[in-house]
This record gives sequence, C-alpha cells and structure tokens, in this order.
Amino acid sequence: MAGADRLERFIEIFLGEARSDFLIIFAIQTNATLITDELCELIRHRNIQVSVSVDGNQKHNDLHRLDHRGKSSHVRTAAGIAKLKETVGEQLSGLLAVMDIKTDPLEVFDALAQYGTTSVEFLLPHHNWDKPPPRPGDDEHAYGKWYFEIFKAWIGGRNSHLDIRFFTHILSQLVGNGGIYEAMTLAPITLLTVNTAGGYEAVDCIKSTGSGAHHLGLHVKETSVSSLLTHPAIEVRQKGEGQLAPKCQTCRFKTSCAGGYYPHRYSVANSFNNPSVYCSDLYWLLSEITTHVKALNRHA
Repeated sequence: MAGADRLERFIEIFLGEARSDFLIIFAIQTNATLITDELCELIRHRNIQVSVSVDGNQKHNDLHRLDHRGKSSHVRTAAGIAKLKETVGEQLSGLLAVMDIKTDPLEVFDALAQYGTTSVEFLLPHHNWDKPPPRPGDDEHAYGKWYFEIFKAWIGGRNSHLDIRFFTHILSQLVGNGGIYEAMTLAPITLLTVNTAGGYEAVDCIKSTGSGAHHLGLHVKETSVSSLLTHPAIEVRQKGEGQLAPKCQTCRFKTSCAGGYYPHRYSVANSFNNPSVYCSDLYWLLSEITTHVKALNRHA
C-alpha cells in the first residue's frame, strides 16, 4: 500500500542505520492485489522475499478475504501471484493459507498447488479459550483430521513438490532435530515486533486475543533490544518447559507440540498459562502422524 517509492526510502533508511553491523533480510507478506511492475522491480532489485496470503481457489478465498466493498479479491490475488512468478522468480517464497474447517482439505491443497509455488503454509485460525473455534458436530479432533488428510496425501506423493512448513516443523521436532520457526517450539523465541510508531510488541498475533498483551509499553527511542529480554512478556518465552501449563509439561508430545501456538493458549482466567485451545486436535494429529510414519518406515 505504501508504493514502491516509499518502500525504497524505508529500505534505504534501514540499510543506512544498520551499516555493516547487521544482516537485514527484507520480506513482505501480501494478498498480492496491489502488485505492480514498479513493486516487482523493487522486489527483484532489493532481493525482497515475498509470501502471498491466499486460502485456495476463489470459492475458498472468498470465505474470508472479500474486499472492503464485500466483493471477491481473488482475481486480483491470482493475477498478482502470476506477475510475481513471472518477474521475481524464487523470491516468491510461498503461500500462506488459513484453514477453514468447513472446506474440503484436499480440494484446498490441490487448489494451492495450482499456483506453482514451491511452499505453502497452513495456519490454524486465531482462536483462544474465550473465543473457541467452531467445531462441526462437536468433533474435538476436527482440525487435526483436516490437517491429517493433507498430510497423508502429501507424504504419499500428492503435490510432493510443495514444502509444507507446518508438517516439516512437526516432523523435525518429532525426530529431535528442533523446530524451524517460532510456533510450537520450546526453543527460546528470537523475534520481536516493532510497530509503525516505533513501539515494541510481543509476537503480533497476540493481538488476536483482544487482551492488549502484545503492548510492552516500550519504544525504540528509549529501550535497547537487549534490555527487552528481561521484560516478562519476552522472558516467559525463553523458559523452555517453564512456559508450559501443567498439563503440557506431562504430555508425551511436550517437545513437539510445546503447548501449541502461544496466542491460542489465552484465557482471561489464566492468561497464557493454558494448553492450546486446539490441544485435542494437536494431540490427535501428532499421534496419527507418528503412527503413520512408523508404518511407512516398516514397509519401506
């Protein structure tokens, strides 16, 4: 939305301030509806990594990604993805899709594969204990089953050209190699959010709780990054197992689920000292993945 010229100025400021003291990697998350030739040239010239938010084909995407006039944004998103593929190549790093439990998982999977990228990420929608996710038929494993349909197909060779970060992350942790990103991990969190006004925030998705817990009350002009490590909202996510609710600390999947994604643990009563609101789904999913992979290994 800022446009190519303004983004170029932002980049120049960052690079000028950082000099040779820091390695800066620029990345954009976009719905691709405003991709222009000028933006593509900037992306290519500055080696910016781009990921596109799209939830499948038009039928899937229109469930949650209508524009402000209530009209479909999908045609523009698809055109933006095509332009990025044509002009910036591998700098289009992949797609991000938020799952909807009402959709057919394999239909969504196949639709995303048609865009021709090399990776896709499936995200759970942001819910918590005070705003629980919808559960068709009160199925406590509904979200786990949605994921598992895709996992079975993917590991069996369907759309195998795609790297699915959620599954790669789970498989890596199940075999003890550690996670590859900050969701569902006991590793110390190594990221901060700085908002456009210069205020520090905890992980920005905590905004989904509506609690204000993402506000740290600190600003880049007054507080160094290193001093933030002692802030309670940051420190708690450096504690490994110590950040987990009691139920999670005794779970067989403690190190591979790690209490689920942090914002999904929230409740007014206990703050973030809960398992994920998707606990039943994740436990079921990890059990099924473990059994499935072991069976494949036996028959290999």
